[in-house]
Amino acid sequence: MSTLVAVAYDSEGRAAEVLKALRHLEHKHLIDLEDAVYTVKDRSGEVHLHQTEHHMAEGAGKRAVAGTVVGAMVAFPLLVVGPIAALVATAAVGGAAVAAAVKGGEQKDTGVNDEFATKLASHSPPGSSILYVLVRRSEPDQVIEEIRPYGGVVLHSTLSRSAERRLREALKHPEGEAPHPDA
Repeated sequence: MSTLVAVAYDSEGRAAEVLKALRHLEHKHLIDLEDAVYTVKDRSGEVHLHQTEHHMAEGAGKRAVAGTVVGAMVAFPLLVVGPIAALVATAAVGGAAVAAAVKGGEQKDTGVNDEFATKLASHSPPGSSILYVLVRRSEPDQVIEEIRPYGGVVLHSTLSRSAERRLREALKHPEGEAPHPDA
């Protein structure tokens, strides 16, 4: 089960910077993000939602494989009829299976809820940003050390109380060592 964390920053570009740092950690296999989006509330007070294609692209690949498998299962009996009929059936049924997995011709957003992200951002001050991440797995010590310099305020999380407290403390003290949560 993934963990949701929303962290607010006092500048418009900070959430994008932190996301870039998390992507770097992802390439090092220190974190596995299911999804990440960020919002920016510009100086005029307008909220902008920035989607990443991370989870949607992964889902598209899975849907394509599923469509091919379904198409092959239907086409196998048609091999007796002929290879051209099998190929046509595979394409038709596989395409229909992929289309059925896609709502209204668009990819279904299964990650961070856009409405939640936009609503939370609407309450933030102008000139700020919020990063929302769904984390499947992480190495918390390395992740915290990487994002500590950016600071931030945890607005929402589904972390355990102790893990959330540790993250909050680390982000409060971006320059130095955060106090131990049990201290």
